Amino acid sequence: MSTTIDLDEYLVPGTSNTYYIPEFVTEDEEEFLIRKPHEDGPAYHPVVATLSLGSHTVFHYYKYRPDDESSPSTQSEQSAGTTTAAGPMIVSGAGRPIDPTPVFSLLLEPRSLVITTSSLYTAHLHGINELLEDKFVEDGRVPGERIANFDMLKEGAEKAAVASGGILERGMRYSLTCRDVEKVHAGGGALFKKLRGQA
Repeated sequence: MSTTIDLDEYLVPGTSNTYYIPEFVTEDEEEFLIRKPHEDGPAYHPVVATLSLGSHTVFHYYKYRPDDESSPSTQSEQSAGTTTAAGPMIVSGAGRPIDPTPVFSLLLEPRSLVITTSSLYTAHLHGINELLEDKFVEDGRVPGERIANFDMLKEGAEKAAVASGGILERGMRYSLTCRDVEKVHAGGGALFKKLRGQA
């Protein structure tokens, strides 16, 4: 079932080809997209590239819990290098329980590119916790066990905070995500046909 959108009501005044659709997703959908680890879905070729601009962030990869496990992992995200507790069981949009302990975490520096492929793309989830700061704790492990790309980080405040324990304040971050779309959703296809004047 596809929904038809009458774009004429969303035409920006004074323009002939710019449309603005407020409240395109609901608040609940927005919260889901922002807060929950997620998969990108089967419509995309199994590769995604994300360019980070502005502030750093910590990017976590998660796995689903086996169906026979009834309780979430008791470890906290401290194992991933931050002191935020893992909290209650995370459940995906498909209702499958997610292990709240990341498989691994990356520190994404400004102007860095992360490319995710293969089974990490198709069988895992990824997400960024909504935090104002990242707290790294010196816990006796080598920094590369807390942040998988530690040895690849440039020298500076981010690397020092991971190495010795410290706090990194988050600022505004922009993310440019590139995906190879294998097929276009019927609703999206109709939308773009309308924009090209073919509908």
